[in-house]
Amino acid sequence: MNDQHREPEPGPRIQGVHASRDANIAGRDLIQYLGLDMLRPYEIPRAGLLADELYVRPRVVAVHQSGAQPEWTPDRGPGVLVLVGDRHSGRRTVALRELSRWLPPDGVLYEMHPDWDEADAALLPCREGAGYVLNLTDSDEPLSAKFVQQLPGYARRARDTGCWLIIIASEHVAGRLLAPGQDARSVPTFKLRRPDAREVARRYLENHPQGTNRAAWLKEGESHFAGLLRAEASPGEASRFAEAILSAKDPYDEDAKDRILGWGHKLTEWFGGEGRGEPEVRARQIAAAFLDGAPARVVLDSVDQLLANPVFNWAPRSGGPLAGGDDTQRCASAELKFSDDGSVCLDEAWPGMGSALLRYVWRFRPQLVPHLCDWLGEITTKNGVAADHAHRIARGLTTVALGNGLDDVLELIEAWARQDDGSGRAQLVQSVLTRLALDSDTGARVRRKLGDWASGHTMPGRQRAVIGLCRGEFGRIYRAVALKRLQYVLANDGTADGIRREAAGAVAELLANPDHGARTLKTLVDWAEADVPDGRHRTLFLNAFDQPEREDPSLGLLARPGDLGTAVRALLRAGWASVWASPGLQERASHVLARWRQAAQDGQLPADAVEDVVSAVFAEHMGRFEQNLGRIVGTGGDFHRRLVERYAQSRVQLGKAGAEQAG
Repeated sequence: MNDQHREPEPGPRIQGVHASRDANIAGRDLIQYLGLDMLRPYEIPRAGLLADELYVRPRVVAVHQSGAQPEWTPDRGPGVLVLVGDRHSGRRTVALRELSRWLPPDGVLYEMHPDWDEADAALLPCREGAGYVLNLTDSDEPLSAKFVQQLPGYARRARDTGCWLIIIASEHVAGRLLAPGQDARSVPTFKLRRPDAREVARRYLENHPQGTNRAAWLKEGESHFAGLLRAEASPGEASRFAEAILSAKDPYDEDAKDRILGWGHKLTEWFGGEGRGEPEVRARQIAAAFLDGAPARVVLDSVDQLLANPVFNWAPRSGGPLAGGDDTQRCASAELKFSDDGSVCLDEAWPGMGSALLRYVWRFRPQLVPHLCDWLGEITTKNGVAADHAHRIARGLTTVALGNGLDDVLELIEAWARQDDGSGRAQLVQSVLTRLALDSDTGARVRRKLGDWASGHTMPGRQRAVIGLCRGEFGRIYRAVALKRLQYVLANDGTADGIRREAAGAVAELLANPDHGARTLKTLVDWAEADVPDGRHRTLFLNAFDQPEREDPSLGLLARPGDLGTAVRALLRAGWASVWASPGLQERASHVLARWRQAAQDGQLPADAVEDVVSAVFAEHMGRFEQNLGRIVGTGGDFHRRLVERYAQSRVQLGKAGAEQAG
């Protein structure tokens, strides 16, 4: 991951605050200063924004028409501005360009995603010279009354700080912000209407090295592309329309026209005949749609496995490997491209055909779908011919979910997950779930479904699928949501011990991740400090560090430099103090901290940081010096003596505090 996605490096130092004294106060200040308790902002390079010559500004209408009409262009920044439109209206492009226009030359542009289960404006960062886009595209629940009430306060703070926030959302999600009576001055809200798609396509062509003359093809009578693009189409559709024109051989290229129209003519040609050899050809085309870009041997062996299903009544070729044409001929007869590197490509020969073909099959050949699903499961087992190509099949199933309905695909994935029979489909399950959980159309619904799966201890296969998902890309982008799902797994009393260990390991991996470790730690400490009576959240904190078979996440956390390191140590102090407050956890905690002490003695962990963290346990311990403390302190050596001295100091400080309280 690029450095711009790393956790924040320390900014200017907070004057008068030093880690050596009152570390907890310093840590709390730094946690807020570094934004570790807020949504993670991802930097968007301003140089990569859509160029002026390509930009067609959508039509903008103020929501609250009144005497106090909000202004679009701010004098010192609006603080907060809301852009409401459908997901394909170009609202993200508008937000990023407007923020970049308002920001000073050295200002930084960020994008944030709703990594929360409930919207909370307290989680929104607010740093001088920053412009933030809160992208709610993949949310499907209306903003709460609490969040809407918080926004004017955030807007005032943003204006005072010198930062900008633009929220982009659908009308359904914006909800209360559109209701009469909202403060239009504090939180200006505008509705966007899609820009004229024909103008978007025209600019695309005029500014493309090969498209200058082809812009004229948009005029009636100049080509048969004229009139195919509706003015109300999305900017994305307009760009794809222009790309098709750029690929055309001439103004009357029938294949380019068919591409624009979704390949309906070509698909009817492929799937409309009755020839004896056509089932095999169609099998190759379907396999290529799912495995586009895979080696020819993988695609063609998958075809043979599909045709082996008795339902197709397809006799094996007489002569076996000696029969029929070679791989290039078999691909050519199905109009597939056999690339120089030996891969089979469908979309390269027919751009966009893979998605169009799968949607066509699911819609017009429903009797084929169950057999295709069985086949996909077979070829992706541990030793299946396409076991290493789960990501390609996941791409195809995501296309099906988006074009033909999410429910059928989720039902299929859930069935595979529930089997949990060691067949090796875990990679395919996780690949599909990752795509669906991160997709703007399906993400919110799938993330809720994952919560149900995580809580269902009677189906460990589903829980294991959630854990695997949280370990990957989904956990990196939706860290807080992933942690919550792992918490559901661990909080259920019926969860099997093996599943618990896997979930605790996933939490440890998030802690060890250099991009998210400190924020993950902040969440775990918050849970530990506000624990339920049975101490399960303190146990979760302890389990994350008690991972003998994994690399201890403390190695990365305690080595953080500067202000970030100070904040991390303060969090670790608070977390271990909370754990030590539960007597039933002290023995296990002492073994973990003893390993830290030994690592510090051996030079594997920074000794000052370990001493600082362990001192929190000394301050929390109210009884006599006993076996658990002795295990932490150890015997012999300079570091042992330092810990003994630190323990003695904590006793003196506790005595003074007790005397002051008694007086």
